[in-house]
Parts: sequence; C-alpha cells; structure tokens
Amino acid sequence: MSTKSYSSDLRERVVKSIEGGMSTRESAQYWQVSRSSALAWFRRKQSTGSIEAKRRGGYKKSILETHESWLLWVVEQEPDITLHELQRRVEEERGRHVYIGALWNFFKRHQISFKKKVIYAQEQAR
Repeated sequence: MSTKSYSSDLRERVVKSIEGGMSTRESAQYWQVSRSSALAWFRRKQSTGSIEAKRRGGYKKSILETHESWLLWVVEQEPDITLHELQRRVEEERGRHVYIGALWNFFKRHQISFKKKVIYAQEQAR
C-alpha cells in the first residue's frame, strides 16, 4: 500500500484557516484531515515558512560507505576472510557494530562475492 502526501493546496488552506482564527481542531474537522497533521503544517509554516511535504523515501547512505576504502583494502589483503570475521574486524578496528546483512549489501553493491574455496568446503565435509 502506497500513501501520498496531502496536496500543497490543502495544506495551505488548512494553515490559512488556522491563521485566520480557527482552532487547529476546527480547521482539521472542516478540511477533513487529522488534527496532528493540521498542527504539524501550522508549526512548520511558523518555523520554516513552508508547508511543502518533506521528501520521502529514497536511498540512505550506509554507514559502511564511510569505511569503503578500508573495507575494500581488507578484502584485497585477505581474500578468504568471511563476513563474520569482517564484522568482528569492523567492530574491533573501526569501533562500529554492523550487521552481516549490511556487510553483504555493501559488497553486493561493489560486486564482490564471498565464495567458499573448494579446499575449505572439503575440510568442512570431513
């Protein structure tokens, strides 16, 4: 389910009615929006001068991107390192807790995969 922001026109009408003397509750009921939305729009207009909707969604830069060169260097130096070992190294050497999934996604974006070596797989089978 996707939700849309209210139109700027509606936001402006709600704010103008509050500025014109209506209470937040009355304005919200009249324009059929929630009281909290009406209040948020009014406060935003007072503090920023704008009633435009804030940007929604989009890509958020991973904290790992700030350690990109170091992570790529570690993998270059130790090509057989596992994600669990790398997770431990990030915590010990960079002081950041990261999840395995975050590491996996970071390396997927950089088109680096962690494949088990044949020798390792044979040792595990014993």
